Amino acid sequence: MHFHATAFHRIKPGGPGPVLGELVEVGERTSSKAGPRTNRVSRRTEPVLLTGTIKSYDSQKGWSFVEFGDGQLAFLHSSDLSEGWLPVIGTGVQFYPGSKRERSRACWARPVLDSTTLALKGVL
Repeated sequence: MHFHATAFHRIKPGGPGPVLGELVEVGERTSSKAGPRTNRVSRRTEPVLLTGTIKSYDSQKGWSFVEFGDGQLAFLHSSDLSEGWLPVIGTGVQFYPGSKRERSRACWARPVLDSTTLALKGVL
């Protein structure tokens, strides 16, 4: 299903955009050359923000893995990074859990701003 980002309705203003694999309600459907389209997509439930740690990062391929919970791993692609940062192994990260092809995926990821991160940015 294709839709424009402005057609996506969040439960809370300022929340994340669509999360891969999340269940949504789809409005009226139309057809086009590119395939089925809709003018409204609504989130069913608010996604939960999780915290984890960057376990690996491949800068040439643009992906990494985040460890969270009880040792679970989530794939993190550079297209899912928010705020224009690059993962560093051992860095804390917040993300919304998603899934693609039945695999765990970290979506809308951003660094945890702890004292070490703030010091590196020159804030402390």
